[in-house]
Amino acid sequence: MKFNLHTKMEWMELIRKDLSDKNQQAPSFESKQSFNGNPFVHYDDLNFDLKPAYYGVADVSKSIRIPLVDALKSNQFALRCLNFGVSKLTFVVDHEINDNDLQILMNSIRPEFVEIEWIISVENDEAKFNIFNYYSKYHPQVSPSIYYPHSYSVIEDIDGSAVAVTHWMNLLNRYHKFCKDSAENEYFKIDFRMNSDFLNSIVQLRSLNLILSRMAELLNYKRVNFTIATCVRYPGESTDELIQNSTRSVAAYLGGTAELFMECSDGEMIADSNLLSLIQIPEILERESGLSKVQDPLYGSHFIESNTEALCSRLWNTWVNRY
Repeated sequence: MKFNLHTKMEWMELIRKDLSDKNQQAPSFESKQSFNGNPFVHYDDLNFDLKPAYYGVADVSKSIRIPLVDALKSNQFALRCLNFGVSKLTFVVDHEINDNDLQILMNSIRPEFVEIEWIISVENDEAKFNIFNYYSKYHPQVSPSIYYPHSYSVIEDIDGSAVAVTHWMNLLNRYHKFCKDSAENEYFKIDFRMNSDFLNSIVQLRSLNLILSRMAELLNYKRVNFTIATCVRYPGESTDELIQNSTRSVAAYLGGTAELFMECSDGEMIADSNLLSLIQIPEILERESGLSKVQDPLYGSHFIESNTEALCSRLWNTWVNRY
């Protein structure tokens, strides 16, 4: 079964059947084996020309509001929405919700990779405290976005490009600002340093595609050149081809250039000879291409082409004042 050969309607039927066969149990996306008909595409199905439009990357601006009538049903509905390209979940909490409810609701949903907002209509603060406790226990790297009904109009008015949860999304929003402030011929280089462990889950691979699509949107890719570079920490693993095909297809879809990098044991970066090799080693890049390197404690090295120090200084200052 090839994912990109199915239409959206066909996948809706497959998902309905899948959930029905599982007695409406929420599917698990942790397995590295066959996903046994799960709504998310199987690991091996990406080893050929992926069509991002079918994969949902064109729908990154979608959001869905989900009432928490039942934690399990809300979880199943949220997972199906994510499969169809929804990038933002808004859970409406109108009753007390405990840790067990939250674990059921958030099963297979990664706050690191999808934007989640909580609208709390309960009068006391217990639901809010339970949500904070859940995040601190299971997702300490993410701060929950919690709102009350009187502030929801503000959420609706926020520009989608300004709302981000993951560190990568925050970084891309910063690049968006530079894009608007800079000349149209500025060249931006974004180096995604991801390891094979990170990409072993299809949910995470889907997030990669969403992030790359979001990058193109934020950088206004019709006028700004960019390169997508994914790094494999463990060369030679079976995921290399998967990463390469996914990155190349999304880059082609967005009009950018794809690069795949592998990290040797000594920490140097080597480029796959089958891909365009604009970068070899950071020092060579900085010396020969005129790119200026900024070392960021959170994100590592990032490169931006500039003939002046002002742009790099502005880049650094924005990163420093990120939060």
